[in-house]
Amino acid sequence: MPGFACIASQGGVGDVFSWPITALSPLRISHKTGPGYAVCQYVTAKFERDKVFAEDDDVLVVIDGAILNFRDLRRRLDAPDYFQTVKQLYRTNGDEFFRDFRGEFSGLLYDKSADKWLVFTNHTGMKPVFYHRLKDGFACATDLLVLNRLLRATGWRPSLDVEAAYMLLTYGYMLEDYTLLTDVRKLQPGHYFRWSHGSFAVQPYHVLHNNVWHEETRQNFIERFDQLFREAVIAEYEKDREYGYQHLAHISGGLDCRLNVFVAHELGYDQMLNVTFSQSDYLDEKISKRMATDLGHDFLFYALDSGRCLTTTIEDVVRINGGLVLYSGAAHELSCYRVLNFGPYGGIHSGQVGGHPLTGIWLAAPQLQKPPLHVGITSMYLVDRIRPLIERLQDGYDSKEIFMIKNRGFNATANGNWVGNQFTEMFSPFLHTDLLDYVLTVPPRLKYKSMLYEEWIVRKHPRAAGYPSTRTGLKIGGHAALAFVRRAFLSARRRCLGEWRTASMNPFEYWYRTQPRLRAYMSEYVENHLGLLNDQPELQSDCREMFNARPVGEKTLVMTLLEAVRQHFCHADSAQQPPAPPAEGN
Repeated sequence: MPGFACIASQGGVGDVFSWPITALSPLRISHKTGPGYAVCQYVTAKFERDKVFAEDDDVLVVIDGAILNFRDLRRRLDAPDYFQTVKQLYRTNGDEFFRDFRGEFSGLLYDKSADKWLVFTNHTGMKPVFYHRLKDGFACATDLLVLNRLLRATGWRPSLDVEAAYMLLTYGYMLEDYTLLTDVRKLQPGHYFRWSHGSFAVQPYHVLHNNVWHEETRQNFIERFDQLFREAVIAEYEKDREYGYQHLAHISGGLDCRLNVFVAHELGYDQMLNVTFSQSDYLDEKISKRMATDLGHDFLFYALDSGRCLTTTIEDVVRINGGLVLYSGAAHELSCYRVLNFGPYGGIHSGQVGGHPLTGIWLAAPQLQKPPLHVGITSMYLVDRIRPLIERLQDGYDSKEIFMIKNRGFNATANGNWVGNQFTEMFSPFLHTDLLDYVLTVPPRLKYKSMLYEEWIVRKHPRAAGYPSTRTGLKIGGHAALAFVRRAFLSARRRCLGEWRTASMNPFEYWYRTQPRLRAYMSEYVENHLGLLNDQPELQSDCREMFNARPVGEKTLVMTLLEAVRQHFCHADSAQQPPAPPAEGN
């Protein structure tokens, strides 16, 4: 994915960027070299001033993303440009100067006189940085495949982390800092690493806590949350205005995207394109169209009918995410983005991660509890293969809530952001660290079962509450018992009448059952690629059995792993290629 790559070695680095770096949209590619290092920045044309790539006699600075308060920081410091803003922050605040940044960013700073490198990701880790320690230096990149290629140029050869492979087949994403490559790690949210004079250290600069609560009234919590949410929305949409862009925002029948859109509209950002994608006639299409029409926004609906997105995206999605998240989780999104003209628009405004921390969905009870083994898992089929690893990792968390936020919330949800980053930057007010930190101070008993979240919407944004949600089919605040009865009725009706076409925004099982081309494509794909695991016979056998025995969503876990192995471990001139998507009409 767009960003940067760097290698630093006391023994010298040579010509390590002699190969092309590509993305799904045009990139601006620049290089800088010096004694014992080489840096490449490869970024999209969006928010170009934020994507600093500059140096002087003192420091080298590389930034990717969009820092929402960059302009405010520049004005406060009276700096002539963003490069000098970063330099002044570093001189004033030291190694953790980026702590003051808000938004979607990653970057590095090289202090030439101190011979010190600082490489960082943002508070949520949505702008990833992958790294590998050399014996006398390091290599890092924002794209796992780019880092693989960079390391290969030094003579390094990758090996598959088998535990991580089973992690993908179980969770559908990586936990913590794991990747599919042995000895390659991902910087965790709110972390950076420092390399100086042969010393390497990974450090946290921002840690999520939910064990210190504010005892306030419900009304005070709602007022403060609403204030922080509005500030987050303003920061996002003002970034568009800073560059003269129009606004583009996801809208759906769920609550999170709609809150972004409705609050932005209330604040005067009322000229925007709202985009949604789902199976035709599903509630997402119907509700979203009503909301966008009532608000007077432009509206674009992209139909996912037939499941063709599952046959046309696997190579690109895995190329983007490095095989760290199941490809089917972003197939629909990529299919939609491919037909959009992003030229006039700024960032993609979404509801990523959404109200989950405030809704209490990731709370097991009205009080904090340790994460149970099954939490966050997509498939239990092969869980015993890595049960000791899961138990060891979970033992490091005091609560299910923090485990889910850091892993499913950040590592899995990042899939959509990484796809969007191929074209522009993605924002969500729910990911603003000031808002998230505050939500985690709300006592669990108030967040449990969405009580405070829905009360906030009804009290502060009643217009948004006036439409049904896809989860219940009822307006927000509807009686819980009625919602339960309605869901049970619809489920029974679908079973009796076979109405699974509109059971969800992407009805995988319906597509698989009704589309022979999709079934043939998936079977052919796995059959053609299982040979990539010949040197891992147990893993190979498990993949074959899992694909044959499990539902279609879990079949895509196997396909994701096989495609990742193909891209990471096969040379471009001899790699097996995925089968061509079935032609239309066949």
